[in-house]
Amino acid sequence: MTPTIIDCKCHFCSKPIRLDCGPHTHGIFDLTKWAKAMICDRCGEWRRASQRLEAVIVVECLNVASVRATTRDRDAVSKVEVRAEENLIALTKRYLKIQCDYFHLEQPWDAEFVNTLMDNPRSVSKVLATCRRGLAKAS
Repeated sequence: MTPTIIDCKCHFCSKPIRLDCGPHTHGIFDLTKWAKAMICDRCGEWRRASQRLEAVIVVECLNVASVRATTRDRDAVSKVEVRAEENLIALTKRYLKIQCDYFHLEQPWDAEFVNTLMDNPRSVSKVLATCRRGLAKAS
């Protein structure tokens, strides 16, 4: 059986992609149905790096929220918050570097980003999504 070549565009950046959809490469999967969801290597690397870092940021923020909700000892909570804030500073700088490199922007890191996460640790996913959308619009 001869391979089927599908020309499509990256789901994120609209860069042309050429897919080899022969049964010898993908078995029973019919990539013609998935062509609209395909992404190029650059966008795939960006998504993987973003998702890994977002997962770590979410865990850090939810840990802060959990400690605040369950611990009565102010000193213990304060120690966790200080450590989390230090970690979030480093994590958000890396996160914004990945986003800004992808969108070809200068890195606009500001301490307010970390303050927002620390003030609303349960809203971490919304804050990260808003950041991503804002950078996408700015590009």
